[in-house]
Amino acid sequence: MLKKQLVRILNPLQDVLLKYNEDYVNKEIIVRAEEIPKFSTDYKTNNENGLGFKCSFNAAYPFWQDQEENVTNIETWEGGLEFELEIPFTGIEFAKKGPNELVFINYGDVESPLEIFFNGSALNPIITLNGDKFIKLNKQILDTEILYISTAYGSKKVEIIKSDGIRENAYNYIDIKSTLSLFNLEVGSNTLSYSTEGDFIPQSVIIKYKNKYLSL
Repeated sequence: MLKKQLVRILNPLQDVLLKYNEDYVNKEIIVRAEEIPKFSTDYKTNNENGLGFKCSFNAAYPFWQDQEENVTNIETWEGGLEFELEIPFTGIEFAKKGPNELVFINYGDVESPLEIFFNGSALNPIITLNGDKFIKLNKQILDTEILYISTAYGSKKVEIIKSDGIRENAYNYIDIKSTLSLFNLEVGSNTLSYSTEGDFIPQSVIIKYKNKYLSL
């Protein structure tokens, strides 16, 4: 039974998330077995108490990464209503406009891809990285929709998530001058900002990423 489970998991047809947890190091990497496991035939390592085996892996994206994501939720309006005003003793909390520019630190050894959730409303939203890279969508995003961007290796996506959860491919709306292929956090300090045309105000912008490393 155990052999069948290992063969089913460690096979050359599917990726496996390999995690390392030791000495305060918690990292992971996506790998794929080169071939099915080779099980020990020695009674010392193949008995009622243990089962020895060997398995070699390849990694198409050969970087370790943190197991926990860095997640930043930029509230474009901090609080309830959209006024920069306070009325004492009323019990009403008015919102103050949040930041539209933040600094992120990539502590890894290589560039890190991003996941961005841009919660509408917005008109022709643009997200800029370090002043020279940007992704612009020539499209209106409704207040019930989310603009989703992934710059991950082998899985770059630009989608509009509808209120019912349906995802629309939004590649056709990307401005031709956008630099999606280059939109990754550089090692060290990075400045990310966003803007939208007209009087549209997004509800929030969520940024997710994991630091990448050359070794454990």
